Amino acid sequence: SRRHSRSALGYHFVFVTKRRRRVFFGKVEAALKRVLSEVSVGAGYGLELVGVDRDHVHLFVTAPPDAPPSEVARRLKGESARRMRATFPWLKGRVPGGSLWSPSFFVASVGAISEGAVRRYVAAQGASA
Repeated sequence: SRRHSRSALGYHFVFVTKRRRRVFFGKVEAALKRVLSEVSVGAGYGLELVGVDRDHVHLFVTAPPDAPPSEVARRLKGESARRMRATFPWLKGRVPGGSLWSPSFFVASVGAISEGAVRRYVAAQGASA
């Protein structure tokens, strides 16, 4: 909520480790969740849910309208990678090139209402009742 607007922008992100290396388990997984939460708060994003598998992570993130999804991904991946390598130096040697994350990512918008409901609402505008 801002002075002249309200928004509810949610995104489902999937980040994959470089070359699908299986590095998220035990203390590394717990640290990743903590780091992603800290980065999100610092950036003004809401980290609603985190699901971690051995070689990838799913995130449900809310963000303000002036933060494009590509910027959200860049910030979360960049800062989390730096902090994780500082905490677990072996990650740099284990992952080729020292990169934790693959350069690609998946993102999908998450809405409070379905596309079909929006289509029906917009199509009904101006129609006499």
